[in-house]
Amino acid sequence: MEGKSHQLQLGWHMLRNPGQAELNSQSENRERTEKDFFANADPWTKLNQENVGVDALRSRLREILAGHIRREFPKVKSEIVQRLKTANTNLQTLGPKRQSETDQREFLMKAAIEYQRIADQAVRSDYSHAGIFDSDKKLRLATESINRGEKFSEDVEQYGHTFHFAPDDNFDSIPEEDDSDIQALDDLRITNDGIDTRCENSHPDTEDIVQRNETVPHPLSRNILSWLKKVHHESRGFELGTFDASLLHVALKRQAYKWHDLALGYISDIVTLVHDFIVKVLRSITPNHRVQRGVVELLMVHLEEKYKKAMDHIRFLLKVELDGTPATHNHYFNDVLEKRRQERLRQRLEEKSFSDCKHGNVVRLEDVAQTHPLNNSDHTVIEIHDILNSYYKLARKRFVDCARMQVADFLLVTGSDSPLAIFSATFVAAMSPEHLEEIAGEEVAGKRQRSNLEKEIGKLMESRKILG
Repeated sequence: MEGKSHQLQLGWHMLRNPGQAELNSQSENRERTEKDFFANADPWTKLNQENVGVDALRSRLREILAGHIRREFPKVKSEIVQRLKTANTNLQTLGPKRQSETDQREFLMKAAIEYQRIADQAVRSDYSHAGIFDSDKKLRLATESINRGEKFSEDVEQYGHTFHFAPDDNFDSIPEEDDSDIQALDDLRITNDGIDTRCENSHPDTEDIVQRNETVPHPLSRNILSWLKKVHHESRGFELGTFDASLLHVALKRQAYKWHDLALGYISDIVTLVHDFIVKVLRSITPNHRVQRGVVELLMVHLEEKYKKAMDHIRFLLKVELDGTPATHNHYFNDVLEKRRQERLRQRLEEKSFSDCKHGNVVRLEDVAQTHPLNNSDHTVIEIHDILNSYYKLARKRFVDCARMQVADFLLVTGSDSPLAIFSATFVAAMSPEHLEEIAGEEVAGKRQRSNLEKEIGKLMESRKILG
């Protein structure tokens, strides 16, 4: 009892248990009997009174319990907080409640508003307020569209023509096109040596709409004048010193036939960029895969219409440029044509010029009037070449601008009726209850999980409130 032979961690305490007779006695007071026992009965009177009796035991147990609680309380509170945090995280993963029609419409409405905010930033190239643009640079839609348009312009300029145009040199005669020239032109149409028309991999949703990748060959460095001479000989009529206007149309169509694949590849890439943007943004704001795919599938009816309209419009522009009658009111055409004629004249006169020290280089009047060595047919071919060259440059720039402004920009990216504008609050407001339930309604397992988490969170919050 004095702790000399065996030491107890919490110390010792002694009680006097009542006998059987005392338990059966209704007049017996246990606490008073015990107190008299330890106060008067030897050798128990020698014990420390703080370690004997029920009253002292109660006080001691309260002290031990209080100490235990003080030690364990932070751990219990921390465990409750951690479980509450985990439960809330799991509940957030399920997203907002989507059990009623109101819940479902509100959920999709918020998603549409957030989607439009991101789409608007992407079109305005405002990439500083949304981290999604940093995690995936392909979502910088304005930048990607402009860069692709710039590449399209460069590709048409460098590879869009079948033959390189002839320099502004003088010619005594134009050779006939031989069989090797004809074979080279045929090989040009089937060669695999060139550039790809597509820069983006098609999305599975749009594979049936966009153009597959094609290889556009490099322009031929052979003599375009010989080819034009052959075209002229195959198409000329009774004209004298002129040529039929349809000949220019035929020559332009064959010279610019690669525009078709380059333009369709360009617009197909813009369609792919736009559709990838829509799918990825919806995936980021609606983590639930079922909801995301449901929205995309519902949108696809409208998106396909927009994409097909863009592809049809680029084909329309190609038809206007390559199948329509060549025409322009742009003075650039006459300016370039006149410059080419003057350059040829300057080169011819320069060969006859000499310096008289007083007026610089001069040409004798009889030399200016000297007959040009080209025959009528070759002279007409040179005229066709110069007109084709001048008109081709003008038409190429006009077509590239129209392809970008009308199709890539207005119909697909920046226009008020572009594919990006379809998923909106107005679109969600018009959705039927059946579509809402099919797309945004929670599955049975999800409802059960949400209910269990909400009950758990309620109990944990009550426990935390009790603990303070």
